[in-house]
Amino acid sequence: MSQVRRTVYICDGATCGLAQCRELAARVTGQLGIGMNQRTPDGMISIRSLRCPEHPAALPLLMIDDDRFEIDDWENLERILARMKSSFGEYA
Repeated sequence: MSQVRRTVYICDGATCGLAQCRELAARVTGQLGIGMNQRTPDGMISIRSLRCPEHPAALPLLMIDDDRFEIDDWENLERILARMKSSFGEYA
């Protein structure tokens, strides 16, 4: 299996749960077709959970590698994931 090229992190902290992170996790796993702590069949993308105590939890937090995204609408999430999947280049 090839090396993971992108790791998607979704906060699962208690305060982030208030910020729709469960919905975020469901949308990300649905878009990528894998569950939490799994890899895509080609091994290129993995999804992991993390706790981010410094995040104010106003919006759900998604990280791709070291880049942080506060998801302010679900269309924005779809654009970020589509760009990541199509190019493996810059996605912000």
